[in-house]
Amino acid sequence: MTATAVVVPSPERWVDAVTATGDLTAGAARSIFWAVVADSISAAHNGGGPMVVYDADATLDTNETVPAWLETDYPVLSGTAISTGDVPSELARRYDDASVALVAGMCPLLGRRHVDAGAMRLRRHEVVIGVDQTADWYYLGVSADLAGSVDPSDRPRDLAAWGDEAGASVDFMPMLPVVRDAASLSVVEELLAAHAIARTATAPTTRATLEQLGVIEAPVTDTD
Repeated sequence: MTATAVVVPSPERWVDAVTATGDLTAGAARSIFWAVVADSISAAHNGGGPMVVYDADATLDTNETVPAWLETDYPVLSGTAISTGDVPSELARRYDDASVALVAGMCPLLGRRHVDAGAMRLRRHEVVIGVDQTADWYYLGVSADLAGSVDPSDRPRDLAAWGDEAGASVDFMPMLPVVRDAASLSVVEELLAAHAIARTATAPTTRATLEQLGVIEAPVTDTD
């Protein structure tokens, strides 16, 4: 199995980034933040393996707006206790699984099928990388024996070179967007508007939140 950590950034920094341009208010942005986190965590949790939330900037434990479900339902690793670079080895130490993975907490289109696919690929490859629209990773999986030497701060090109130099087999996941700023949020809004029209189950919490905020339109229900 694959033990997974969902890497959640600072809510304050994220809100500042997505509200730097446009008309989105800080309150609306915060609602979107937690909706995206919920969808990312749901995908990782439904993948079946052990899962933790990694609070990279150590802000969740002092933030009064943290949803109750996050505080009670999932183990949280704080950035004050462990650095991002040590998360893979910490997962390997805690869970004794064959592989470990980090996923970006702001990747709302991440689904269980992606998490499952990553775990399956890790049965055949020692390094598996999912790349986002900025050529950074949204998924980084490695075999347990490489957990102590991988550097999550590296970008995919460097990670692929590191894996190759280590004699590992490197594979890639399909590209998915990570919401990092106003521009990438706009891309996700367009994609989720399309999914709403098609009535798919993609990113249900994020999509519902965007509909409630009036950012995208809810699909019209056929009453005939």
